[in-house]
Amino acid sequence: MFMIVIEEQPKWDFMSGIGDDLGSVVKNNFAWISIRQVSFELYLCSPSGSLVIGDASQDEYSACGTLYPTIDMLDIDLLLLNASNTLRDSLVLEMQGTNTSAESIERVHQSTAGLIIPWDHVLVSYKMAVLAAAYQHYKEWYSSIYHHELFFLLQEAEES
Repeated sequence: MFMIVIEEQPKWDFMSGIGDDLGSVVKNNFAWISIRQVSFELYLCSPSGSLVIGDASQDEYSACGTLYPTIDMLDIDLLLLNASNTLRDSLVLEMQGTNTSAESIERVHQSTAGLIIPWDHVLVSYKMAVLAAAYQHYKEWYSSIYHHELFFLLQEAEES
């Protein structure tokens, strides 16, 4: 006896019914994924070279921010700006130890260093990752149900 099995991909209109909120992906009254918070912690080495990670106290070498449910990344942005300025100042010190012209050194010293991150764009990327993870959860569930049903069909076929 031969049995032909055609496996279909799980049917899910990937984007329908999903709002602008990153938090939950709910389809057919089931939450496939639920995100409560996305937060960032940034730690920089101090000039002495020490790095303390996970210390509850925030100092001038660490910062915390929240991307979701509200965007509050000001402390992260400020720490990145301070790190950029510290890098610039280190470059100036290195240049002063060479035969670089005073004009070139001053241009570097007067330059503004900074890393501007569009956090709303980062949030969109996270939303796509959450949707992909939710779909993967759905696909795994669908596959387990499908294979479970197929197992019983094959068992019934062998018994008859």
